[in-house]
Amino acid sequence: EEIEVTSCFGKTMFETEGEFYHCNTGVTSLAIQIQGGKPVVVGPADVKLADPVYPRPAWK
Repeated sequence: EEIEVTSCFGKTMFETEGEFYHCNTGVTSLAIQIQGGKPVVVGPADVKLADPVYPRPAWK
């Protein structure tokens, strides 16, 4: 079955075969870190707002 829906979250589209069968391939996931006490997008590169901090500093 093929489903393609556009909502306020972007395009929702599920693969119908292969490695990503039934996975939503219509959107790009964001990598987010807490930096300075706030969530910040660190990837993918074309939308990141800051570089990722790695390795993370030790807890104090």
